[in-house]
Amino acid sequence: MELGFRHISIKRYTEDNNTRYMPGTSVMSVEDILSDISYRFESFSSIRKKLCAALGGYTEAEICAFIDVAFALMYELEIFYVRLDSIFGITDEQRAMFDGEEIIQYNSIFIPYILSEVQSHKKGTIFKDQKAFSDIYEYLFSMFYSDDPLEQVTLGERTANGETVYGLKLKENEATLADFLKELCSEKAVAILYRKKYGKDKTYLAESLKCAYYIAVGLEASI
Repeated sequence: MELGFRHISIKRYTEDNNTRYMPGTSVMSVEDILSDISYRFESFSSIRKKLCAALGGYTEAEICAFIDVAFALMYELEIFYVRLDSIFGITDEQRAMFDGEEIIQYNSIFIPYILSEVQSHKKGTIFKDQKAFSDIYEYLFSMFYSDDPLEQVTLGERTANGETVYGLKLKENEATLADFLKELCSEKAVAILYRKKYGKDKTYLAESLKCAYYIAVGLEASI
């Protein structure tokens, strides 16, 4: 399928002597854009009111939770190189274990868990690993601006237009994360959220949100 991206690709970003590779534009990563949007939504009532009115059907808490969960997914796609001399407390013995001055790290907790749950649900088997869910809960809670996204978001089924999908959805609303991000890509929502720091025009933001949408779609399964 042609995704139609002009600005989005896997980009290299360097900050504080650390190098990260992740989806984004030449200006800003998708992860950082979602983080900035989350902060602005939490901090400014004018943004909250406008976005709630533009999207309709979502509470402020639900919007905040979905944005934060989308941020977590993009964060987990990040691969980064960390300079050994920037790791606090590393010993000479530990340093000797690595070849070179950098180590490669990546974050992968939430996405594998979702995929395992989705696949097991599709097959009709029970996967639920309560310890894994508990660990992920703590991981999410420590990262997000909202009080706790998992108070609003769960894994479940949504049926619309004759199709049932299983994936991340709201507890009190039939909308899935993909449904929400599709609406967030709308002209009206992009116009509210756009800032020049995201890129020289609104297409930079629109494509970044669309990238997050495609990731969310990939974490759903038709039942």
